[in-house]
Amino acid sequence: MTESCEHADSKSQLSFKEVTELTNSIYGFKVASAKELNSYADQSFHITVTNGETNSENSQPNQQEYILKIFNSFDSESHSAHILAQIRFSEHLRSRGFPSPGVVRTKDRTFTGETRCGDDSKLHMVALFEFMEGNLLTKADITEAIAYQGGQLLAELHNNVEGYTDENLIRENFNWSLSSLFSLRSHADLMKDEESKSIILEVLDKWDEIQHDLALTPKGPIHGDFNETNIFFKEVEDTKVIVGVIDFNDSHFNHTVFDVAIYMMYMMTCCHEANPDEIAGFCFRGYLSLRTLQQSELDVLYYCIAGRLVQSLLLGLYYYSVRKDPYLLITQKGGQNVLKDLWRKQPRDVLKNWLK
Repeated sequence: MTESCEHADSKSQLSFKEVTELTNSIYGFKVASAKELNSYADQSFHITVTNGETNSENSQPNQQEYILKIFNSFDSESHSAHILAQIRFSEHLRSRGFPSPGVVRTKDRTFTGETRCGDDSKLHMVALFEFMEGNLLTKADITEAIAYQGGQLLAELHNNVEGYTDENLIRENFNWSLSSLFSLRSHADLMKDEESKSIILEVLDKWDEIQHDLALTPKGPIHGDFNETNIFFKEVEDTKVIVGVIDFNDSHFNHTVFDVAIYMMYMMTCCHEANPDEIAGFCFRGYLSLRTLQQSELDVLYYCIAGRLVQSLLLGLYYYSVRKDPYLLITQKGGQNVLKDLWRKQPRDVLKNWLK
């Protein structure tokens, strides 16, 4: 069974009652409310907790907001060291002033707790994160300014992890790593649109061809999922300002250019009012304003964006075939249109436009 197969059916299904009991037993917090959030492989809740103290101004219990994450059983049982490495990675960034939520320690002062649930009582690791104020980019029109700011934030992330090492961030055969793109050829038949399927197969063929060029690009720790569902903004004097990023659950050690491609690709698919090519250019130039890319990275960027489109489309369709959650199809319509438009153009022309 491939890793994507394992992920697809290993998500927990905790009820509100189970969430309240779990939060109290691991963290000592009393849950006042819990709202489940959209998620591919893990189960996450936006929770409000009371700490037992009273606000002197209104005699109401003090409340705080957190994000409770219950990791899927596959990662919890097979990649626990990687989960802990991801948390250490995000904590390293926070220690350098990068805007991301901190992890809340358990009653035992550890980064994570654990639970067993479901009919088969599989192990699930549990983590609690500080709540980030603001709104996700899913609630905003992607403008040139937003795209540019996001590129700058990604560059700041990469600048802050230069030289950072953790052997447990290395993860072979991770299904959401672009290094695993070749393994998705077996899922191509899930794409029913014949034009999209034909392009997907062409992209996969080209992916095999560029491996030598890709090997020339630098590597480092990457976020792995820098997109509109993980980037927060606030309204400041009627202007949208990006304020931080969450969810380091796809962080791993890989080609740094992958992060740039991932960010550009998702901004291209979720900009409903603007031209995707133009938005991609602002993402790119925002990044380049704070960090340079080597020529070897520029040479493969176009193909990395196309590859991530293929990855997102096929994995979304596969997950949906196992678990009928509409959220899993979020990239389909916009993603297919962007892929068709991108693949019609010459890489050199596209790069020239982005650099304008």
